[in-house]
Amino acid sequence: MIRTIIFFFLFFPATVFFAQEIKFSVQSTPEICQKGSAQFQVTGAYDSLYYVWSTGQINLPTINGLDAGNYSVKSHVMRRHDTIRYSKDTTLFFTVEKELCPLLIPKYFSPNSDGYNDFFIIGNIESFPNFELSIFNKWGQRVHYQKEKFVPWDGKWMGAYLADGAYYFILLYDKNKSSEYIKNDVTILR
Repeated sequence: MIRTIIFFFLFFPATVFFAQEIKFSVQSTPEICQKGSAQFQVTGAYDSLYYVWSTGQINLPTINGLDAGNYSVKSHVMRRHDTIRYSKDTTLFFTVEKELCPLLIPKYFSPNSDGYNDFFIIGNIESFPNFELSIFNKWGQRVHYQKEKFVPWDGKWMGAYLADGAYYFILLYDKNKSSEYIKNDVTILR
């Protein structure tokens, strides 16, 4: 989701009718699997523009690596018309939202050593460094367990390949928060 904040102002000199619309906008992207970003845009005619992000960057149209949180960008724009100089200072506030990184969990894998789909691999798991994964057979026995550092599962339990069929897993995003989890199944096919 991209959030856009827009600010308009008009220049009206007292001696000559002159209207120049300048439009400011900030678009931010949420922090999902990677840090968020923001982009500052100005449209309209101006002679000079100076802006500073609340992170300290100066005159960069795009900043990256933003953690979720509140930010601002201060701008100073100047426009000249004949001998009259117009200037405007503006501050725009924006928020970088934090969204849960989507995990890519396969429905099946085939540990038959043919080099294709031999492991149970969870995509984007590196975004959850404090995870905990438990896999169970149909009788409720835990046949695989790991936490904090993901290692693709080869479909073995106690050194032997498990039989084809459905296995059930519980993946805690954060082992310290048992309310945030995925509960599903994965099928071993050969």
